[in-house]
Parts: sequence; C-alpha cells; structure tokens
Amino acid sequence: MTAALLIAKLSLLGVLFTFLPLFAGLRVGRRSLAIGLVAALATLVASAAVALRHASLSVAGLPDAHTGALTATAGGGLMHHWPLLVAALAGGLIVLAALTWIVLRFPLWAVPAALVLMPIRIPIPTGSGSANLLLPLYVLVLAVLIAEVLVRDRLAPPAGAGRDHLRLALAGFILIAGLSSLWAGLDLVPADKALAATLVKLFAFYLPFAVVYYVVFRYVRTAVELRRLLLTIVWFGAVLAVVGIVQYPTRLVFLNRATILHEQQLGQGFRVNSVFNDPNVFSRFLIMVLLLCLALAVVEPLWRRRLGGIAVLVAVANVFTASRSGWIALAAGLLLFVYAWLGRRKGTYVTVAIVVVGLAGLAVLFEARNTRITWAKFQHPWGINRLTGGRYYLWQAGTDMIRSHPLGGVGLGVFPLAYPAFRDRHADPNLRESHTTPITVLAELGGAGLGLYFIVIFTAFSTALGRGPRTVRPPAAAHAPPEEELPDRRLYLIKAGLAAVVLAMFVDSLLYNDFFEDPYLWTMLALIAAAACRLAVWDVRSATTLPSRNA
Repeated sequence: MTAALLIAKLSLLGVLFTFLPLFAGLRVGRRSLAIGLVAALATLVASAAVALRHASLSVAGLPDAHTGALTATAGGGLMHHWPLLVAALAGGLIVLAALTWIVLRFPLWAVPAALVLMPIRIPIPTGSGSANLLLPLYVLVLAVLIAEVLVRDRLAPPAGAGRDHLRLALAGFILIAGLSSLWAGLDLVPADKALAATLVKLFAFYLPFAVVYYVVFRYVRTAVELRRLLLTIVWFGAVLAVVGIVQYPTRLVFLNRATILHEQQLGQGFRVNSVFNDPNVFSRFLIMVLLLCLALAVVEPLWRRRLGGIAVLVAVANVFTASRSGWIALAAGLLLFVYAWLGRRKGTYVTVAIVVVGLAGLAVLFEARNTRITWAKFQHPWGINRLTGGRYYLWQAGTDMIRSHPLGGVGLGVFPLAYPAFRDRHADPNLRESHTTPITVLAELGGAGLGLYFIVIFTAFSTALGRGPRTVRPPAAAHAPPEEELPDRRLYLIKAGLAAVVLAMFVDSLLYNDFFEDPYLWTMLALIAAAACRLAVWDVRSATTLPSRNA
C-alpha cells in the first residue's frame, strides 16, 4: 500500500469521525468537529488525487445506472484538467453563494425545492466517459445547511423533542460502510480501485443523503411543514407522470435513450422513464406518490377528489414503466397501510383483493414484456436466470462472495469489481449488481453491515407505527387526567403512509437493489423521525382545501 493510499484511508476515517457526531445531533464541540471535518476533507481530496491518479475504474455499482449514479471512470479523467477544475470550482462557489442568499430570503421553500431536484442529474466528463451526478441537489442542500445552520441556526431542535433513534441507526450503518475502506478489495481487487469505489458510494450517496436527512428533519417543526413537503412530492409526481404518459405515444426520451431503445429492440416493449435514468427508478418514485396520495386522502377527506385524480394519473404512468418490481412493491406498501388504517379484519378482506389484482397485473406485465413462463425454464439455472432478468446468476455469485468473505465482506462498492471472479460463464457480462440489497450489503459489509441494515429498517417501522410519547387531548376530554390523553390518529396514519413507502422501497430493493442509494428513501426516513419526535398533532386547524402557497 502506498503512503498516499494510506493517508487517504486515514483521512476518510477522520471525515467519518467528525461528520457522524454532527449528523447524530451532538451539540457540544460542534465548531471543533466542523473544523476537523473540513481539514479531513481537504486531506482526503489531496491524498486521493495522488493515490488514485492511475486508478481507472468503471464506477462501482453503477453500470446499469440504477439511480443515475456514476457511469464511467473515477480516479483519472478530470485530474489532468486542472484549469477546468479550477474554473468549475470558482463557478460552483459563485452558485453556492447565490443559492445561500436565496435560501436566506425564502427559507420556507428551500427544502421543497430540494425534493424537486432529487431526480435531476448532470453529466460530468471524466476523461474516458461521463458521470451523472446529483449536483443540483448537492449544491442546494449545502446552501440550506450554510444558511439555516451556520448563519442563523433556524434548524436547531426544539426543547423537549424526542430522541431520534433512527438517525443513530443510520449513523452506525454509515460508520461500518466507511470502515470497510480499510479492507476494501482484499485479494480480489487492487487497493486503489477498491478505495475509489468506496469513495464513490460514500460521497455520491451516503454522506450527502445524510445531510438531506438532517436538513429535512430539522425543517419539519410543525404539521404545516410536514404537509408542505408531502404535497410537494405529490404535485411533482403528477407533473412527472404527465411527462411519462406523453413519452409513451411520442417515444420521446430525455435520458438514457440508448438503453430504453435497446430494450425495445429486444422485444421488451417501450418503457417510459420521465426525467429519471431508469424506468424502474421512475416506477419506484410513482409508487411513493401513490401511497402518499392514499394516506393524505384518508386523513383529509376534503382533498380526496384532487388526490384521487393525481393517483389515477400516476397509476397510468406506472403501467407504462412496465416495472414488475414496482407493482410488487406497491402491493406490499398497500398491505401495511390498509392494516394500519382498517385494522386486522377489514384489512384481511382488502389484502385478498390486493393479491388478486396484483397477480392479474403481473400476468399482464409478463405478457406485455414477452416473458413466457414454462415448467422447462424452472428445471435449469439458465431458465431461472432468464425469468428473473439475469438476477439468478447475480445472486449465485453474491452468495459465493459471502461464503468466501463472511466477516467483513469485500468492502463498500466493491461488489461489481469483485463479481467477475465469481461470475457464471453463462451470465450476462453487462450485469454486475446483485439486484438485491441484503445480498449486496452482506457481500460488501459482512454480518455487521447486514445487522445494522436490518436495525435501520426495524427502527424506521417501530418509529413510524409506535404511538410515540406525544399525545393530544380530544375536545370532549379537555379536563381529563393525563393518563386519558389519546394519540392523534391522523398523524398516526400519516406516519403509517410514510412507513408504507419505506416498505415498498425495501421490497423493490429486494428485486432491484439501490435502497440507501435513493435520496427519497432518506427523505421518507427523515419525515418519519420528524413526525414521531417533533409533532403532537397532524394539524392545529381544520383544512377545507389543499394548502395555499402562503400556508
């Protein structure tokens, strides 16, 4: 291991041990931690530039561009264009300063704007290819952080707020993911390429999305802010659904056109992706919007007509994505919310209906995508692999990887790089992701990573579906003793809707991967924590219409 590589790994640990306490909410010594974070980041950038200058890497995790992540090389490329880098840095600082001023001027709309920017990716040349980065989201969230935390600390937690256990679980997962850089690659991948893959995962997804979580959690102080963010997602979903529906007859594709048309030529039909890089990711977004529409319609009956129209629009767009995993995820989310809303007996009746409709829908999708299910295909690995869209051989390689490195895994982001050593000779060489998050996590981070992964999921559901410490007296019991206080059922159903979204994303990640790589997941987790820890009621006034722009 070279000295630069060792310094890069140690400085990465410095970034983790200064950032994670700030993310977890530590208030003592924040200034010292922030200074240490900046110093560790500077050291990491300098040492990584030297250590990775020869590390050409087809970006880990991301050959299929599931979330529009990096698609080309890291480590070389731009490092040979210092004037371009300096100019880009200067321009970025100017944009950041302007955005910070706008956030200070319009603080209520900065975080909703960030939700709208989450699908937008900018291609950045890297020498031998390009990288599709969430630059607009990164810059805006950083501006919010500067304006609301460093300048006026408006996002400080209120006195008496409940402890956010979900954030602590996420911090633990990020820590074990970052620590895997110490052994990333092992004897399978060169150390510089493995470190580059880990850095991509951390700095393209986990760390910036942790900032998104922090900002969203601090933003939601009352039900008004929570409602504003939920309706932003719903209306934005309606707009993107219209874009997707227009795509279908016009065959207009904005992003990833070559892949979409290639799938069509293979007989899989034309699949819409709106402004997302992949139809399956677009489907996951639409499922989120559908579940939020349902939860809001149940809580606010006077909104039902408008929300119902949006739900129909979104469902039609989701049909055109031809995503089988999306419909399975929707069924799972619906089941959870129905049981929370209707109870066990009525929920069971609805469950039977959902299963019947879901099976019929899957049959239509299999037919539309020209997938023939025959008994002969189940008799051979190649047949199972074809029915699962290439996933069987990926799962097989993942389990072999786990057996060979069960304790610490191969390191964050290294699965695609290590996969050729375990790939079946009949597997598609263009597929390198496991398509199943638990297999990916176990293969890359070992048993500790998988344990923390399930702790995050368990904490999210327990936070959302637990009654919580905060209650509100019903009007008829204004003078009742404290033990007779009742929880606000509307707020409970909103949290159940958010939990249904998380469950849908979890189920989708079992078939498509990209659980922690989805910024909307971190948003949903932050909304769950904020609703449970900071809110007592869904709303303090009677709403007769959808909130106005001045709400």
